[in-house]
Amino acid sequence: MNPTARFEHLGTNLALLAIAAFWGGNFVGMKYLINDVGPIKVLLLRVYFAAIVFAFVLVFRRRLIPRFTRQEWRLLLLVGFFGVVTNQLFVTVGTSYLSAAVASMIATSTPIFMAILSRVLLGERLGPRKLAGISIAFSGFVIVLLYGSGQAEFSVDNTLGVFITALAPLSWTISTLLSTRLMLRHDPTIITGISTVSASVALLPLLLTQLSLFSDMQRFGVNEWLAVFVTSILSIVVAYTVWYRALRQLDPTQIAVYVYLVPFFGVIFAWILLDEPVTRFVVLGGTAILSGVVLTNSARRSPAVAAPAETLEPSVAPDSD
Repeated sequence: MNPTARFEHLGTNLALLAIAAFWGGNFVGMKYLINDVGPIKVLLLRVYFAAIVFAFVLVFRRRLIPRFTRQEWRLLLLVGFFGVVTNQLFVTVGTSYLSAAVASMIATSTPIFMAILSRVLLGERLGPRKLAGISIAFSGFVIVLLYGSGQAEFSVDNTLGVFITALAPLSWTISTLLSTRLMLRHDPTIITGISTVSASVALLPLLLTQLSLFSDMQRFGVNEWLAVFVTSILSIVVAYTVWYRALRQLDPTQIAVYVYLVPFFGVIFAWILLDEPVTRFVVLGGTAILSGVVLTNSARRSPAVAAPAETLEPSVAPDSD
């Protein structure tokens, strides 16, 4: 590797490390805003600010926008629905019931859903390692489900929050499966931009029911706007762009390991900025989830589905989401 390539390689890895920190901080920013304006308004803030930035990018790069077929347009709309609308809705509403630390752990479970859906839709075999990984991760979910609130008792709100938040990585997995062909044929930034803008159009009826958001924004201070910047611009626009660009320099498995740093940053930021306690249940459940995810994602792929699986590997990104 020549010095220039080595420098680019180092820069890419440092950028991915920053993205993991952005995604970890994303949950802290969401929790901060949710406590102020509620989950639905936070969803709208995140999506619309990201859509505005992507709209400028699309205008600036309009000559690079290809002519999509009717089938590709349908896929784009579905990618926007599952990857942005439902994904962001579930992660935002789920986080309103949970601590930022617990939510960041659950959102890292995308490889588990990918393994299961790849078996159902692509016929990929679930070998012993993947089955063991899924089982270990599920045990972690049970611990977080029952005791993630920090109390050794069943919590209805905590249970509801875990289930809702877990739907976010499921939505992201479906979106990734749908977008695979598009990402291979076209510029990922264009695809992500169009799907995000289309999602913002789909959310217009919801925005009309939350017009008080504009008056809320007028009273935002520095902290609130910083949270919006982290949860929307950094965690969606910058993170998605860097993530998919990195696939051109690194193998998917090399990129995937950075996802496992997201809960680390989430727990640290939540402890420092939100004063959230790091209980033994959070540590135990989170360790089980991450161990299961790593074990599942490190399993050898079946030769029959190796090529499709490689293209789906970026799905390990959390909601980001």
